[in-house]
Amino acid sequence: MRDALMTPIRSFSRTYSSHFISSEQHAAEGEAFRGSQAPMEEAGPCCYGTEAKQRTPACRGTGWRHRVREWPVSAVTGRRHKLVIPSLNQDNKFVLVVGDSHLRAIADGVVKLPEGHFSFGVMSTPGASASELRAEVLNAVLPRSPEAVCILAPSNNLGRPIAEAAADFGQFLRTVCSRWPNVVVLDFPPRLTVELAQQDLLRQEYHRVAAIMGIRYLSVAGHFPLSQLHLWCRDGVHLSDSDGMPVLARLLWDAVNMRMERTAF
Repeated sequence: MRDALMTPIRSFSRTYSSHFISSEQHAAEGEAFRGSQAPMEEAGPCCYGTEAKQRTPACRGTGWRHRVREWPVSAVTGRRHKLVIPSLNQDNKFVLVVGDSHLRAIADGVVKLPEGHFSFGVMSTPGASASELRAEVLNAVLPRSPEAVCILAPSNNLGRPIAEAAADFGQFLRTVCSRWPNVVVLDFPPRLTVELAQQDLLRQEYHRVAAIMGIRYLSVAGHFPLSQLHLWCRDGVHLSDSDGMPVLARLLWDAVNMRMERTAF
């Protein structure tokens, strides 16, 4: 099947109440949505358009993000950590999404992942690097093995030496694949507070590492135009719950759906 990656769609940036997407709504909208897809490409050497590369991002977003809720502290990493397991429907595929604080709104139920024929679990560790996410995965106890795992690439490795960041990411991927072999990686959302060249370099290394291991690494940067400041909250690091996170939630769903379709043959 031909791969497809979503083009940014303004209709996903809706009012807060519309972020709660039911399975019925998703089924009704699915056909129209899939018809609007642009051909999906794996992350390549350039994740931003030329125009975006020539500008320095603003440092603050204008969107809304829910107040941080206190989570338990993990005995593994010493960081706040939350593992959310859904009611597992035997007719649905159980999918685990693993990542850092970019998944906080999903783990807290503020922004919903479209479900359809998937039941999503979420493992979120705010502030975690790739090595810390690896430790959490090693110690995770799940009611059953997920049919697929979607990793949101960790952006907290930004600023570290690139060779170290790539090595940690590779170890993280190997650990995930040793537990659950059906894995896809979604690129981390852009930050407004970090130079684009630095972000691109980390993306390229992540993509290279994933490609060597035969794991799909899918770009998202083009879905978050840097001029659309409402897609980020005021810290310039995290996507806004009001506009940016619904886009990321749909990208996560599409990455999983594409992975499941490819493994069905």
